[in-house]
Amino acid sequence: MYMSTMEVAKPRQVARRFQARPQHEGAGAVVRRSIGRFELRYFDPFLVLDEFSASAPAGFPDHPHRGFETVTYMLEPAGAHHLLLLGQDGDGVEVWNRSDKPLRFVLVAGEPIGEPVAQLGPFVMNTEEEIDATVNDFEYFINGFEKAKHWKSQAMIALELEYVG
Repeated sequence: MYMSTMEVAKPRQVARRFQARPQHEGAGAVVRRSIGRFELRYFDPFLVLDEFSASAPAGFPDHPHRGFETVTYMLEPAGAHHLLLLGQDGDGVEVWNRSDKPLRFVLVAGEPIGEPVAQLGPFVMNTEEEIDATVNDFEYFINGFEKAKHWKSQAMIALELEYVG
């Protein structure tokens, strides 16, 4: 296990704490959303922070994205799911485990970009005009959506075969 020997003069303090609530999405998947729900719509630069679980044949149907990147990581189930927002003052983060149970956490950080956000489902842009153009591109299969008309992932093909069979 890596331990830092660097001392933190002024650790960042927890500004808010959220417990991620489970919700059903896709086909049999359960999502625990921390960022992107009504209490915390956006947390610049993050639009959504989800933890999900799905057992075969569950999953998410094919859907387009434009204007943002996604990161997916897999962990074993860990129990409680909390989001701690740290304040901006401070020069580091300290994490202490004062219980007998192992401490498991993922630290996610990003530099705020300070841009306006316009969103319609899986499309995220800076203006409503860009959203309208993106919807038009998707509906007419142009400007990056050319293959969307006939494309299906292997997962969707397998699900369709399973439901037919």
